[in-house]
Amino acid sequence: MSSTGQEDERRRPGPVIDLEQVAGLARDGGTVLIATVCTEGEPHLAVGGEMEIRAGKLLAITAWFCPLTVGNVAANANLAVVVWSPARDEGYQVVGDVLEVEEVAVLDGYALAAEIPAVTQAQRRFLVRAERVLRFTRRPHSDQPL
Repeated sequence: MSSTGQEDERRRPGPVIDLEQVAGLARDGGTVLIATVCTEGEPHLAVGGEMEIRAGKLLAITAWFCPLTVGNVAANANLAVVVWSPARDEGYQVVGDVLEVEEVAVLDGYALAAEIPAVTQAQRRFLVRAERVLRFTRRPHSDQPL
C-alpha cells in the first residue's frame, strides 16, 4: 500500500495466467533466471533450478543459490523470475516477492573451486508470491501483465 492508503496500481492481487504454465516451461527445459537487487540498488542474476507451484499462487524454486542472492532477498524480498525457452523464444517473467527461504540440503565445508571462499554450500528453496506475470520474448511485446 502507498502512504495514501491506496493500493499501488502496479501491484495486482495475483497473476491472471495459471502459474502451472510457468512451472511447466521450467520442467520442459526452460532456462530459469532470478533477478534480485541489494539495498544499494545493485542488480544480481542467479540461475534457478527446480520449480513447483504451491497453493495455486506461490512458486517454490529450489537451487544452490549463492550467498549474494540469499543476502539480497533477505534485505529486499522483491525479485523477478524469468522462465524462458530460447529455442522457441517463449517465456514468462514473474514479478513478486520472497516470503520464505528454506534450507533443503547442506554440503558443509565444500567449495567448488579454490578461488571460492570456504563458505557453507546450501541448497535453498525460495517461496515466491507471484504478483504479476509478463510475457518474456525477444519479439516485440508490451510488458502488460498476462
